[in-house]
Amino acid sequence: MSPHYNYPDVSKAVVVPLSEEQLARRLASEGGKVRMVHGRYWLEVLPGLYDGVHWLSRHTVEEVRKPALLCWGYRAALHQTESHGANGAIPMHLITDVEAYDISGLPSRTRRELRQFERNDVRIVHVNRPEVFRDQGYEVMCSWLARTRHRAAAPVKRYLADAERNVLDPTRLVLAGMAGDKLLGYSTSWVVEGTVYIWEFHVSPEAFPLHLSTALWFETAQVYRRSGAARQICAGLAMPEKEGLTTYKNRLGFQLIRIPSRAWLLPLLSGYIRSRYPYQYYRFTGEEPRGVIDGKSSSHSEVDPADESRQACNG
Repeated sequence: MSPHYNYPDVSKAVVVPLSEEQLARRLASEGGKVRMVHGRYWLEVLPGLYDGVHWLSRHTVEEVRKPALLCWGYRAALHQTESHGANGAIPMHLITDVEAYDISGLPSRTRRELRQFERNDVRIVHVNRPEVFRDQGYEVMCSWLARTRHRAAAPVKRYLADAERNVLDPTRLVLAGMAGDKLLGYSTSWVVEGTVYIWEFHVSPEAFPLHLSTALWFETAQVYRRSGAARQICAGLAMPEKEGLTTYKNRLGFQLIRIPSRAWLLPLLSGYIRSRYPYQYYRFTGEEPRGVIDGKSSSHSEVDPADESRQACNG
């Protein structure tokens, strides 16, 4: 064990699942704009734009209604049995059989990376106290964001407050890769009603050759597999414009699944977003950008083939 931080091994990690109501309350307590409409929770992801309280929060067609008077768009996933009422799809990277997910089912390259990681003097631990993030976390996050340019780094004060909240919240699972006392990378995830969301993932560039990224993804999945609390694991919305990321997620065992949904956007705005921001439009409605994904997608779908004509958003 680490002589200073002494965090427990990943095998000791415990999962505390959330209900949809608990997630909604947590989001609201952290400043999220959450509304309940017809007995279901909605999250305002942008001013006037609403999503289900989490991506795979399943609804009936009757439950999907305009969440607010001042609203220019909304979307919600449907139960599979309600796919006949879908007018869109949510393209997600998913592991759909957590119980069967193990190293034997992964591609040879991924298995080789995991074996190589095991030869390094790096441990995957369960971070249950915030000290390591106070000392080293911000530097790791900034090094990751400098490489990926995913977003701007949060101010130090906010980062430390969020890190402490994440670590001390039993419904969040925080795993880290450590070489002795040195933090090399970490991930944050949670499970709500059987769906795992890997929400935060930062790895120092010096750990790339060690295959820590692959090990963190895999060990996170194994924690949830052992817990019995998860049916599926989500690695985010599809990003076909980033082919390398898509290929990497495929190697980790994630498949591109089209979840049937009901989506609506103001007609004029719908046309504008479709033409100016085709990938964002694709992620919201499931409508594939013409000439970019058509004929090249290997995605699976929960929607019956006879229902494919319903997948384009009606606006």
